Formats: sequence, structure tokens, C-alpha cells
Amino acid sequence: MKNRDEIVERVSKPYVGSDCVQVSEGYNDSLTIFSRDGIIYHDIIDYPCVSINRYMKDDRRNSFAYANIPTYISKNGLFEVKHTIQLFDYDEVYVMIKDGDVYEKYIVRDGNSALVLTKFVKSNDRVFMLPREKLDDLFNNSNSYLMNLDGVFYKDLCIPKEEDIVNLLKNKYRRELKEYRDSGDDDMLGLLDNSINNISIDDIPTDTYLTDDDIVMVKIDKDNITVSVYTIMFMGRDKYMVKAYDYLMDKYSLESLKDMPTVKFREPKISYKLNLNILKEEVIKQNRLVRRRKR
Repeated sequence: MKNRDEIVERVSKPYVGSDCVQVSEGYNDSLTIFSRDGIIYHDIIDYPCVSINRYMKDDRRNSFAYANIPTYISKNGLFEVKHTIQLFDYDEVYVMIKDGDVYEKYIVRDGNSALVLTKFVKSNDRVFMLPREKLDDLFNNSNSYLMNLDGVFYKDLCIPKEEDIVNLLKNKYRRELKEYRDSGDDDMLGLLDNSINNISIDDIPTDTYLTDDDIVMVKIDKDNITVSVYTIMFMGRDKYMVKAYDYLMDKYSLESLKDMPTVKFREPKISYKLNLNILKEEVIKQNRLVRRRKR
């Protein structure tokens, strides 16, 4: 994002449709895009088999160049960047979980062009305490998606119960003890074994994290999309601290986006060497189509 929290691009005529724009979005590791209709794009580069891309099911793409090139690779210095070409409706909120951060995308039409805002969203933080029975209720919402910041969705979110926390700690100590069993004193090992068996919930250290990753909840309703990221810590018997990071999306008018400085629109640049799966003739054909539409 070039050290800026907000970037506004002016999209030129070839990429502007009657009700949407065609925009390329780059990412290094993972990208999930949400609209009010749900997930429109999801990809983790290390797990390509679970990708989702509604672009190829949207017939409106046939009005643009690159209609049949949904993704491509470019290079930024020494690193490869993956891009997805997507259609974004005007005056709609889009949320992107990209490479571990939360972004908003918002597009407003301006005559034959359009303004595209990409905003790094900052969080509003809060901390509160809950008993164990209330933790599960926090994530029971039929209009939400649960994932981590690396883009992995939780099929069944499992927050450890207190007996599970005890067993996890016991198993951790048993694994550590096993490493010394061959060289240790049998009597001492027996005492340690007995101590491990007697561990209770009152022996669990406070500030113990209950999940390996933060829990991201993307909540969608008819008016907006909100994102909350949760960290849960065990603080004592039936006492849990929840740190919540709330990301609120905004809506923008043409006038408000015009007040922001704009940068040059990043058009797709497809290298033949980096994209051997894309025919060179197809790229040449689509580039010519863009040039014709600029006239």
C-alpha cells in the first residue's frame, strides 16, 4: 500500500461498465473477498485446491477484456505476486482479508471513469471477560464466516473446555518427560509422572491462549459487512479474557473520493514467461481490445 492507508485509483474507460468495474487485485499469500452476497473470491497460494472465484460465473465479464483470464502472475522485485481480475459493483462495500490484513474496497462511478478506493482498515479495540458457557455463543451467528488471518476457514470452531485445557497441558508435559525417560532416575520420573496426573484446572497458568490463531468473524447483513478479530485467553477457573479488534466499513460518495489524491490505475500486465498457462495470442488479443476501447 506504499505506506498509505487509503489509495484511490481512477479507472479508465476500458474497465468501466454500466454497473461495475473490472479491477485486478494482487496478493502474496492469501486473499478472500466478501460482498453482501458472500464470498466472491478465496485463494491460499499454498492450498490452491480450495479456491473460489465467482468471476468465471459472472456473464458481465464478457463485456470486458481479459474475460477468460481470471488470474495471472507478475513479479515485484524478486517476489512473484498473484493477481485476480474481479468485477466490483458501484456503491457497494467489499471486504478483503489479504495477506493477514483487513482492507475495504469501494467503487463510485464518475462519468466514463470510476474511482476505486482501497483502504487499509484500522481496528477499534475492546477487552471483556466471559464465563466459559458464553464463549460459544460469541461465535454462533448464521450470517457470519469464521476463519483465521491466513485465510483458512474453520469448519467446526472448537474452543477447548476446561477439561480439554487440563488434558492438553498434561499431554505437553508427558511428551517432554518422555524425552528424558531413558536417561533419568526411575524414582524421580515416577514422582513427575504422578505430579502430571494430579494437574487440575487451578494449575493452568493465566494468560494461556486457547487457540493457535486469532479467530476472524466476518458478519454480513443487508446493510453492511463488519469484521471482528478475537483472541481468547484463559484467566482462571470459568474466567476468560476476550480481546476483540473490530473493523468497521464505511460508505463513500463521489465527492468524498474526489477529495482524496488519486494514483495511476494499475492495468493488468501479463508476462508470457510467468504465465505459461495463458496463450500469448490471447494476451495480445486482449491488449488490443483495451487499446481500441481507450479511443
